[in-house]
This record gives sequence, C-alpha cells and structure tokens, in this order.
Amino acid sequence: MQQTAAPEGRGLSVSRVQPSEILSRVKRRLLAVGLVAAAVALCLSGCSTPEPSPVDGESGSGLSAEDEAVYYETYLKNTADFWRVENPPTVQVVKWVKPEDLQQYTDPCVRDQGFTQRPDLSWDVPGEQDSAFRLASYKCWAAYPTLPKYSAPWSDKQRGVQYDWTVDHVVPCLEERGYTIVGVPSRQTFIETYPTDPFYPFAQVPGTLSNEEWNQLERECPQIAPSELLFPDE
Repeated sequence: MQQTAAPEGRGLSVSRVQPSEILSRVKRRLLAVGLVAAAVALCLSGCSTPEPSPVDGESGSGLSAEDEAVYYETYLKNTADFWRVENPPTVQVVKWVKPEDLQQYTDPCVRDQGFTQRPDLSWDVPGEQDSAFRLASYKCWAAYPTLPKYSAPWSDKQRGVQYDWTVDHVVPCLEERGYTIVGVPSRQTFIETYPTDPFYPFAQVPGTLSNEEWNQLERECPQIAPSELLFPDE
C-alpha cells in the first residue's frame, strides 16, 4: 500500500517511492534546508564564526574543521531520522552541494546502488527492499550534504528576494499553466511570517497531478529563488 511521507520521513512508500511525496511536494527543495536547520542553530549558538578551513576547496563546507564536525554530526542525525535508518554506517563526504543541486547528485548515487528510477523520477522499490532503499538514500544524502551557508536562517533581505521571486516568477508561471493562486501576502507580511507560516503557491496546485506532471511543473516553475540571487556576494 502506498502512503504519503511526512517531511520527517514517516510513511515512506514501499512499492513505489515518489520523491515528490518523500520530500513533501510543496516544500521539496526546502527539505535540504530543513534537515540541517538544527545543525545550523547548534552551530550558531556553539560554534565560532565560520571561516574557511585551511584545506577548504571546491568540495569544502566553508567551516573550520571543528565547526564542520559539529554541523555534520547533527546533519547526519537528522538525515538518519528522516530515512528511518538505525545504526547508520560511516559515510565519506564526496562533495558539499547547493540545495538546488542535491538531487542531481543523490539520484545517480541511489541508482548506482541498484535501484531503478522511473522517467518521472519516482522509484520502483519492492516491499522487501524498502529498508535497503532507505539505507541507500541515507548514504547518498550523507555523501552529498548541503553547504551550511545555504542552510542558515534567511535574513529579511533574503526573504525579500524570495518574495520577489515568488510574485514575479512562481505565481505568474503557475497562472500561465492554468492554476489559480490566491491570497498572495504583502511583501512585509511575507517577510515576517516566512519562518513560521511561509506562503507557498504550490500548495494551491491540485494534488491530482501525476508524478511526471508534478516534476515537470517544478522544473518549469522553480519554487525557491536561485542561490545566486539569495547569496549574491558568495
């Protein structure tokens, strides 16, 4: 029986795992941020000011070795909780990635472990392989963690950038495809309520779309502003 997965990872589908369900359709790209939010909060309260490690390069986290260890430990715990993996194995970090690049690394990684991905980006996972699939997914997310600098709580300026992206790109894009979007808040309201009650136009898209239709819509109307807009100086 197929179940819809909550953001925390409960109710993972056994027979046909759908990424739009696992990652919570409306907040799909934000999951990478949500999984590491606790790590960021911990680092903000207990770590020194982030500075690049002496060995930091293209694949580095941008944190000192000590702070990276604190951050990554919490990231792994959250990831293991999400995929419901007990006693997770040690995984070597391959590359620290931007949130929007996460899936392009993790999907091939899971496929390399023997799982079949459909053209609509869902996964065929027989019931007896459910645990193995979740373990494979954990390994891949652990190997490609999200860069901490993209996961810290957004400033009001960044929320304003996201508001502009939402009203200038996401809402018109959805409306051009026949979806009615109502209740768009003012810029100030959007900024003030984003941490606790964010406005997501995709929440108003009917849940009757197929995986293929949904994934195409997300490709055509990206929900989250590109990193180069949110982090123009980095």
